[in-house]
Amino acid sequence: MLSKGLLYAAITANMFLLSACNYSEHDHTPYDSEYIASGDYKTIYDEFVPYATYRIELRTLSGDADLAVYDTDDELVVFSEEPGVYTDVVIFTASDYDSIIEIYGHHNSEYQLYIEELPYDDIGLNAEFDGVDFNIGSGNFTGDLYSILASKSMLVSHDYDYLTITPVPDPAWLDVTPTGTLYNNSSTITINILETESPAANNFATVFLDAQDVAGKVSVFKEVDVVYRIRN
Repeated sequence: MLSKGLLYAAITANMFLLSACNYSEHDHTPYDSEYIASGDYKTIYDEFVPYATYRIELRTLSGDADLAVYDTDDELVVFSEEPGVYTDVVIFTASDYDSIIEIYGHHNSEYQLYIEELPYDDIGLNAEFDGVDFNIGSGNFTGDLYSILASKSMLVSHDYDYLTITPVPDPAWLDVTPTGTLYNNSSTITINILETESPAANNFATVFLDAQDVAGKVSVFKEVDVVYRIRN
């Protein structure tokens, strides 16, 4: 695992803006092309577009350089430690936080860094729709707590090793139940609206679908909005 080292001290000395980070797959101009000495860290620090997914490629031309992405809470998001002159590639979805790209010189290395913002539907995690909207008659509420009042399902497919599903916030009126196999396969996710004792006119939550690979090179997420509205 890459060591963080003196990350934030290095940030001040190595500040690079990511204003040109939206590369197409046909753009072969490297974002950064330099030399890094053995044992040194180089950091590139700036905001990515929130909820956009990026592919970062580190081509090692000589020696051995490795690649990692951290958030500003020092949490490791993705990393790649291919040996020697192999290319390191990571894919991640940016959160609300700034992201820090770290290049580590495992040996004296020449490298080229490429950054590409992936199209919305090209992140390996596809949901049938982006929002689930329930319109429920006011007479349907009986006051019973936690009984299922309405239900809808969506299909999710992904190319990574595992998928986690998290409602944010964790409301009492929402239940999300995965069915089938969530490993490298299409799956059905059922979203249930549960009865509440005091229903609000509008209730809103977001379900995060987070797909990762066991090697730590991929961490992508997609959000699905869930709202129920009471009609008279």
